[in-house]
Amino acid sequence: MSTLADLWNEEENWVASVVAVLAAGGTSVPTANILPAQSVSYFTTPRIEVDVEEVGQASDQMAYADDEWYFSHRYASLRIDVVTNRVSETYQDHGEIRGRVRYLMSRQAQLLTAPAVTWYQTLDVNETGTSTGVRDPEQNREDITSFRYRIEYGILPAVVPTV
Repeated sequence: MSTLADLWNEEENWVASVVAVLAAGGTSVPTANILPAQSVSYFTTPRIEVDVEEVGQASDQMAYADDEWYFSHRYASLRIDVVTNRVSETYQDHGEIRGRVRYLMSRQAQLLTAPAVTWYQTLDVNETGTSTGVRDPEQNREDITSFRYRIEYGILPAVVPTV
């Protein structure tokens, strides 16, 4: 049975959902290296870091559940960082990983649904920008591409637990 804490923990739920989609999508990054940004080991490459930077109310649309009205149209701002090491002893194809991540996120209608997304109905996923850069911790020349997405979703009355 669901709880309010499970349902409204939107940041963690979206991170877990996107990590699951990327891990199952053949990015060539080991599953152990596709993680929430807060738990990433900065010494392991290639890696994919997933972070939800913001969640909020997307419109004034409301729904009714458990004898109460609530705002049911929500959004999440998501950042996905693809990180490779350009001086690694084994070749890490940054372009290939980046292309696979973009491809998987473009298929959001098929991928960001149950069972990957437990609580929410995915309405739209828009890529809002991409940036590239180089970090140099420990002189290892990490190439980074950061993707940003806006996910719009609904919380249906059927999933809202009784208080």
